[in-house]
Amino acid sequence: FRNNIDNLVWYEKNSNNQTQNVGTNGIGNLNLYDLLGNLYHFVIADITNIEAQNCIYKGACYMTQDLWIDQDYTMTIKKNIRNSMIGFRLVAT
Repeated sequence: FRNNIDNLVWYEKNSNNQTQNVGTNGIGNLNLYDLLGNLYHFVIADITNIEAQNCIYKGACYMTQDLWIDQDYTMTIKKNIRNSMIGFRLVAT
């Protein structure tokens, strides 16, 4: 998606420093919107050994620099922290 990043990913250069409505940017190869960008994704399970009071998040968000978008970025944040850059994806079939 590197050649078409502005049409597939909400990130620092095209998001106006805020989250965007899902489906308002292009659809990716997996027929999903916002697969990368907009919000970091909460990861319910991971092989990483982390402390119990932390949660794991991956991906990119509306404030991510373009050079980090496809680098499988992972971060941990305390469970009691609220952050406008974190969300989750729910897919119904």
